[in-house]
Amino acid sequence: MNKIFGKRQGLFCLVLLNLLFIINLAGCSDSNIEVVKTGSMNFDTSTTVGNVLDNYPYFATTTWKSFEDAQKRQIVEFNGTLNHIEMLQNFIKDLSQDKNGETGLALMLMGVPSTQHLVKAMENPNNLLHSGKWTVMIQFTILPDNRFNISYVGFEDADGQHEKSNIDLVKSIYRGECLFSKSLLQALIK
Repeated sequence: MNKIFGKRQGLFCLVLLNLLFIINLAGCSDSNIEVVKTGSMNFDTSTTVGNVLDNYPYFATTTWKSFEDAQKRQIVEFNGTLNHIEMLQNFIKDLSQDKNGETGLALMLMGVPSTQHLVKAMENPNNLLHSGKWTVMIQFTILPDNRFNISYVGFEDADGQHEKSNIDLVKSIYRGECLFSKSLLQALIK
């Protein structure tokens, strides 16, 4: 009886060890994501990257993934889908409170003919949905010492077209500012 119990116990331990190994392997890909999400940026060490990106008020949804690129670098990619309607509502609110005309000047420099185009777009928010999804993409390269660098920042529109940006976009997200680019504004007011 003791031999049979010993074989069963040994088999159970082997199955349990294999199961733990598989669970551990599944968790390995998330460790790079955790390095980024729990890390902080040099320009603001008061909070974590994950806290800022996952709680940015203008993202409708957020996703994180990790992968290895062609040069065998470990990459963590963050994607935040922008909430067009809320962004435009807040932008128009800011525009109405702009005493110095700075926002209107910025719109003209971006090629937006007039603020009336934005107001007209807001009259029927369903029109905004035709501009498709715009996503902010930020890629982080994991360094050998478990630190990371930002390796790409940009927008992706509904057609998969990319508009590269820079660290200033990330800093705007950290400040909770509404994000606009020339392409995004033009898509919203079509």
